[in-house]
Amino acid sequence: MKRTLALLLAILVCLCLAACRSGGSGISAPATDVGVSESTESLDSRQEDSNILVAYDPAQESVAQAAEILADTLAGDLWDVENDTGLQADAYEYVLLGFAPDGDALPQTIEAFLERHDFGARTIYPFVQGDGNEDVVSQADLYSAISQLQPGALMGGDVLMITPDTTEDTISAWAESLGINSTDDTVPENSAANTVATATVTPQKQQVL
Repeated sequence: MKRTLALLLAILVCLCLAACRSGGSGISAPATDVGVSESTESLDSRQEDSNILVAYDPAQESVAQAAEILADTLAGDLWDVENDTGLQADAYEYVLLGFAPDGDALPQTIEAFLERHDFGARTIYPFVQGDGNEDVVSQADLYSAISQLQPGALMGGDVLMITPDTTEDTISAWAESLGINSTDDTVPENSAANTVATATVTPQKQQVL
């Protein structure tokens, strides 16, 4: 009798263990599949229909927040310059570039980004972090620094200066004032005369709208 009870208990224990393993496997598999699907969809959707690129240095929270507002306002593609694998620079007509200047120079993250991608004859609109003192950051010097790395690009209008007092409405209004259209299919093609590799750098004669 004791042997029979012991055998029955052993069988019950084995059945319980098998059920637990089966239940755990059933829960984890769907979670993994969902995660992969969501990640892939997110990456694919970042560059699909828009011809406006909003690229920003993630080191400054104010710049990142402004970038999100600009992308929403203009229906642009939002890219972190430190996570730009797969970015197709020639898919865009307009580039909004956000960063905190290092004096009158570009931060290394932005320099590296501009060195990795040839935007050719695209138009670049900088939006930068400042403290409200216009003398701290020279627009001409920033344009010159960008043109050293993207000599074929057109510098577009006034720089948007982001300060602690800058409101979301101000950022959106600046974006709308640019007069650019995310649904415009006209994208200038790179040619031998307007690429970074062949363009002549003339900082004293910047191409400015």
